[in-house]
Amino acid sequence: MALAVAPGGHGCVVSGLEQQPFKGGLRFASGRCSVTLREAGEFVRVAAENCTVQCGSEAYLEPLIVDRRGRCQLLRQEPK
Repeated sequence: MALAVAPGGHGCVVSGLEQQPFKGGLRFASGRCSVTLREAGEFVRVAAENCTVQCGSEAYLEPLIVDRRGRCQLLRQEPK
């Protein structure tokens, strides 16, 4: 998984994830970094924990939801 965060383009690369047992969804981990996927009605909630080591100085992975068409939306409101 590779992401770039605007405006500076700082990126996060999370690789080598292995699936682990997780009640209520899917969990993938590499070391302390883990990414979880959970169904939330018509959406899938994606969240990363302890993955800052893989990110540039101004990048981070925020929780988001993905609809069945593949459109993503951050769970927090973006500044206008």
